[in-house]
Amino acid sequence: MKILYITGSWYANIGDAFIDLGALYQLKKAAPNATINITSGMGYYEDNKIGLDPIKDGDVDYIVFSGMTVHSKTIELYGKSLLNRKNNAKIIFLGAGGENYPTGDILSMQKFFYDLKPYTLISRDKFTYEYYKDYFDKSYEGIDVAFSLPLVYTPVKLDKDYSITNIERPLNKTSEELKSYLKKKNKISIKNDCSYKGRTAVSTPYSFLNIYANANEVFTSRIHTTIACICYGTPVQLLLQTRRIAIFERLGIPNPMIKLTTFDYEPIKEEVDKQIKYLSGVLK
Repeated sequence: MKILYITGSWYANIGDAFIDLGALYQLKKAAPNATINITSGMGYYEDNKIGLDPIKDGDVDYIVFSGMTVHSKTIELYGKSLLNRKNNAKIIFLGAGGENYPTGDILSMQKFFYDLKPYTLISRDKFTYEYYKDYFDKSYEGIDVAFSLPLVYTPVKLDKDYSITNIERPLNKTSEELKSYLKKKNKISIKNDCSYKGRTAVSTPYSFLNIYANANEVFTSRIHTTIACICYGTPVQLLLQTRRIAIFERLGIPNPMIKLTTFDYEPIKEEVDKQIKYLSGVLK
């Protein structure tokens, strides 16, 4: 069995790395004897005159997407390659979802899936499952693959007292109040892209996870920073108004947009195990 996994861009958003680590863990557990090939999720080569395209031409049995891939950007990046693939590979969306589900985006994806006839949807939220389940041969109301992180990596223990801000979007009234509070804290400011510009920046997901797992608390505008903190037991508040809060509702996690939130990992692990079991039945 040969699987082609499509990654996100770690440099542009380290949250994509959290997704990739979780997805690859689940694929390896579900199909331990499979060969898993990996290609970039952000296009191929700038000077690609000979048409290098692993999705269209790769010798694989399955092509797997994860994360925020159930939206029109996927059609723009991969639509032609998927519709014209020579390998007849089965298409799986694993722990996948959209952003805020505007009507135009939903209709575009439904038409694309109607034409594509993909194999399996394992959603990460109720919206994705309900909008698209009928366009796949198999559908499962799953969870975000990044909830597998503690099964992938154990962060190093750090004997430090600090809080974190990971805020990269315009602040609302609540977060302005938090800004005043955070001025009194021993604070680290982190960006999710791997560049400097006056903030703490690191280039691997493991470094981010070490920092998040040991913080006293984290205030963030990023969904996957929130997921990582919940996985490792760090109190976290999400400073973002988004329908993607359904990712947390799926697991019964209290709304992290309201206040600092923690959650026991054991019921999350149970859902991870269920998802791997379902995926194992799909990869045959």
